[in-house]
Amino acid sequence: MISYKTYPYAPKASLLSVLSVLFSYCGLIGGICLAWFFFSGNVEKTTGLIRGIIGLLVLALAAFLYFYVYRKIVPAMAEKESDVNIHTKARFAYNYCQRHPEAFDQLQSENPDFAAKYQRNEAGKIVKIK
Repeated sequence: MISYKTYPYAPKASLLSVLSVLFSYCGLIGGICLAWFFFSGNVEKTTGLIRGIIGLLVLALAAFLYFYVYRKIVPAMAEKESDVNIHTKARFAYNYCQRHPEAFDQLQSENPDFAAKYQRNEAGKIVKIK
């Protein structure tokens, strides 16, 4: 089972999240298979030693992708990208206001693209200007 995080206001960070988890799991499986040569007694053979070392390097890369990229870099990237997208792009600001209606007035003043495309109707709902 592969689980990853999605960030609704940061599509690039969501893609990086998926890719880092996918490559870390593939690296884990491939690294274990290749490292098996190192620990299975085939060390006398040069090819077994090389495959084992490559397997250990792939395992290290998988650990780096998961623990550093997925758990450290992606959340920081998502936070920055979300802030930029919400404050500069109308679609992201609209989606944000659907979940946080109290932020509508602030985003109207900060995001001119959003202010030009969306307004509140008499019922208080956010609607697209026609």
